Amino acid sequence: MFERYNEKARRTIFFARYEASQFGSPEIEPEFILLGLLREDRALSARFLPSLNTTEGLHREIERHRRPGEKIPTFADLPLSAECKHVLAHAAEEAELLGHGYVGPEHLLLGILREEQSFAAKLLQRNGVDIQAVRKAVAENQPAGPALPSPNPSLGFFQLILKVTNLEASIDFYTKLGFTLAGDRSTGTVVLTSGNCHLRLDQSPAADHLLSFRSRDTIPAIASLQAAGVQFEQLPPSEPSGGTTILLRDPDGNAISVSGLSPAIPPR
Repeated sequence: MFERYNEKARRTIFFARYEASQFGSPEIEPEFILLGLLREDRALSARFLPSLNTTEGLHREIERHRRPGEKIPTFADLPLSAECKHVLAHAAEEAELLGHGYVGPEHLLLGILREEQSFAAKLLQRNGVDIQAVRKAVAENQPAGPALPSPNPSLGFFQLILKVTNLEASIDFYTKLGFTLAGDRSTGTVVLTSGNCHLRLDQSPAADHLLSFRSRDTIPAIASLQAAGVQFEQLPPSEPSGGTTILLRDPDGNAISVSGLSPAIPPR
């Protein structure tokens, strides 16, 4: 997961793990990544987080939000929370959209801001940190490098837990899309992977979801899916912006869109 991270970003994650253990948290949460950013990249913190530019102040804010528990040994293997996984996925996407050949602390900050319902993002918002301003500043001041290789060149990047009514039919469908089973199957649940994309299927009485992929080029996606015998619900011509969107549905009727990114489209 961290092979594209530069040294500062890796140390940020290391500090986040340490902060989580000191708070007695069983998981690494986005607020601990924010603490890691303050510890690791003082220049970035001073530039974008002037009102939160001390770990002591941020510690107090977090303590108001959550009561510290018994410290966990630093050698313990703490997992990433669901919100934290989303932050890392957003960070990788921001780096790709900006054309940067690495993930750095600045992308992690954008990832936190993208996870809008997290405590860390709300804290940043309350302190006047605006995602559009940060993104613009990062784009203007960071040298563009080779684009990050897409984790799945056909469909793009996503992470999702999907509820389905027919587990076996869904496994067959997503296998055709290029996914493979990961690990042992549990009753009513299966995890499939494709590169760095992870999909968990949970059997459920009701299903109604939209699964949205983002890819730099939908042409290979269309060709590979057609070759696998997948039927499309919508296959429109290119949009005026240069992007395309295809629409299909899985066996439970969940809508799936694959949207192509045009170089002319600014990062959102």
